[in-house]
Amino acid sequence: MAMSTWLFLAGICVIYVALGIGALVFVVLLGTGRSFQEALTLAFVLACPLMMIGMMFMMRGGNGQQLGNDATDHRHSDHDAMPKV
Repeated sequence: MAMSTWLFLAGICVIYVALGIGALVFVVLLGTGRSFQEALTLAFVLACPLMMIGMMFMMRGGNGQQLGNDATDHRHSDHDAMPKV
């Protein structure tokens, strides 16, 4: 599959996760006695920050390492480009 296809599928997945988190927050807020309008507004506002917090916790497991990037860093500094005298 092409990279654009994978990016499209990842975007769809993120949308579904955001909708799921928003629905869960909405149900919890309705269960705590909030009105329909208030619960819908709070669920809409809280879905994005809760999703970001979830992503931060999921990314902690790598101990600062990027997955799938086993190659060494090939960036060159200006010092490497200068000729030796």
